[in-house]
Amino acid sequence: MKFIKALGVVLSIVFVVVVSAGCGAKTENAKDTSSDTSSGSDSSSQTRTNPVEEVENASAFRSKLNFNFDMPLNDKKYSIVLDKVAQIDGKSSNMPITARASKTDSAEDISGDNTSYETSTSYSQDDVNYDISCNHDGACLSKWYKNGISYSLKADSNASEGQFDDLIKTIES
Repeated sequence: MKFIKALGVVLSIVFVVVVSAGCGAKTENAKDTSSDTSSGSDSSSQTRTNPVEEVENASAFRSKLNFNFDMPLNDKKYSIVLDKVAQIDGKSSNMPITARASKTDSAEDISGDNTSYETSTSYSQDDVNYDISCNHDGACLSKWYKNGISYSLKADSNASEGQFDDLIKTIES
C-alpha cells in the first residue's frame, strides 16, 4: 500500500513538472507582434508577419512611402516599420543613431521609445518646434514635426543636446 501511495506522489510530481514546462513554451505564431494577416476567428489559422521590412537604400522611402528621408551616417541600414515609418540605423562619430520619419497629419511620437529622460529642452526655429530630451549617460531623443512629417532621432548613449541639434540639421527630406 505504501508503494502505491509513493508511486502516486511521484507520478503527480512528474505530471506537474511536465505541464509547467509546457506553459512557457513559445510557438512560431507568437514570435512577432505585428498585425494579423489572416481573417476569421480561428486563432489556430492566424499567422504573423514581421513589422520591419529591410530596404536597400533611401530611395525605397520615396517609392514606398512617398517622401524623401536620409542623413549622413556611417554603416547605415534602412528599413520600413509597420508599412509607414522610414527608419535609418547608423553611426555618427561612433555614436549609434536611430532616425525615423513618417507622414502624419500632426505631430506624433513615432520614436517607439518609452524612456523617462532627466532633462528636456524645447526650442523653435523656422516655425518648427523641436524637443530634445537626454539622460546624464548620453541617451537622447529628439522629436519634431515639419511639412507633414513627424521625425525622431535617438541615441542610447554618448550623445548631447548640442550633437543632436547638429544632427537634426543634416537630415535630408
